[in-house]
Amino acid sequence: MNLSTARSANRGKEVGLRKILGAHRKRLVVQFITESVCFSFFALVLAVNLVWILLPAFNKLTGKEITITSLITWIVVLGLFGLVVFTGIAAGSYPAFYLSSFQPINTLRKKVQRGSHRSIIRTFLVIFQFTISIILIASTFTVLKQLSFMKNQKLGFKKEQVLAVRIKGKVFQEQFEAFKNELKKNVNIIEASYANGIPGKTGTILTTFLEGQPDSVTYTFDFIFADYDFLKTYEIDLVKGRDFSREFGADKEGAYLINETAAAKLGWGEETLGKKIGFSREIMRPIVGIVKDFHYRSLKQVIGPLAIYLRPRHDIYLSIKMNTDDVSSTLSYIEKTWNAFEKERSFEYFFVDENFDSLYHSEEQLSQIITFFAFVAIFVACLGLFGLASYTAEQRTKEFGIRKVLGASVGSILLQLSRNFLKWVLIANVIAWPVTYIVMNNYWLSNFPFRIHLSLLIFVVAGMIVLTIALLTVSYQSIKAAVANPADSFRYE
Repeated sequence: MNLSTARSANRGKEVGLRKILGAHRKRLVVQFITESVCFSFFALVLAVNLVWILLPAFNKLTGKEITITSLITWIVVLGLFGLVVFTGIAAGSYPAFYLSSFQPINTLRKKVQRGSHRSIIRTFLVIFQFTISIILIASTFTVLKQLSFMKNQKLGFKKEQVLAVRIKGKVFQEQFEAFKNELKKNVNIIEASYANGIPGKTGTILTTFLEGQPDSVTYTFDFIFADYDFLKTYEIDLVKGRDFSREFGADKEGAYLINETAAAKLGWGEETLGKKIGFSREIMRPIVGIVKDFHYRSLKQVIGPLAIYLRPRHDIYLSIKMNTDDVSSTLSYIEKTWNAFEKERSFEYFFVDENFDSLYHSEEQLSQIITFFAFVAIFVACLGLFGLASYTAEQRTKEFGIRKVLGASVGSILLQLSRNFLKWVLIANVIAWPVTYIVMNNYWLSNFPFRIHLSLLIFVVAGMIVLTIALLTVSYQSIKAAVANPADSFRYE
């Protein structure tokens, strides 16, 4: 619509001649809308081919398995044709009604008025497009900054250099200690620990009874069933008490470590250590230590009350803390040792830091999608801006010729042609900044208990990017008009 209205004066003579030859306004309206619908149909053909080409990349981005044949349904086909008609009519309606209203005598004399109404609509469309572009760019920066914050935030444990191996079956469990001790003979293996969960993969939620409380009073905790070396493997800090220890014979029968949140929830204060909790009244075991709160789940969730119980279960993980001096040889040693102990299952592993970062996969997808649409929005907006710059330069050709004859510099003419467009982009910034702040701060970021604070720099950078792109877009037409020969300008019609 913006391009059509901007270039409408160039078709003024056509409209005038058609009217003189007897064409009615209704027929002209139909003609221009039909042209717009045809353009929309050609765009559909191009779009379908682009979908076919880009579908593999889309599936990779979204993790889907969509095929082109699955998209060809009668609902989709009808929807696409309806979209073609709607887009064609919406884009062509204003130019059609405007062009058909031209008076033949004025169009033949090139006296079509550049009314303020058309100018307002074109201005609104440009401002609207660049507002959307700035919102998308600022949103992209916000998502990327929040994602970086979550990936680089101190978690309360060390996830780097830790390898995790999933172990199943009771047969292997009979050789737990032997397998772990064999691994630790390698100088590049610092520590190892069995547990039914690792940070990022803790799904056991159980209800416990408390010493000195009636059966009706129970508490729900997240649980990790682990061995003696869990804290040492992940370098989790103790706040009070002690770690599990083989030197304390009672620990072998079962003991608990709880985090600070769990200690606060129990409300025992200084008397927490030594108190007993359990899954039943018959099996109550003491709390021997309080660990510093750590993010055993992603930063998209609050730190809940956690209990670490000294008792590995059947389906568990072996976490192996390694040196990074020679990772390949260390992995080969672990695999060789695994094969000596486990005859039925192949050696499969993953790194804890990569697994933890994968918890933010949806945020990474969102940042990629917003970035893509930001580029699309800027591209479309710049197309309209380029068309308007071309139109404006054409309309003011004689004016610029006169200015040059009277001594105007190339820079002043460049400023004359560019300032309106840059003013529109600045207005778009004024609109986009508060909208983006409200949407991202009050809606998207509010979903994260651990989050960034939006800074002014995000909006300034987004605005500067769009402003620079807009300036580059209009610079070609501006420079072309500024350096034109004044003699050619006076002969221009």
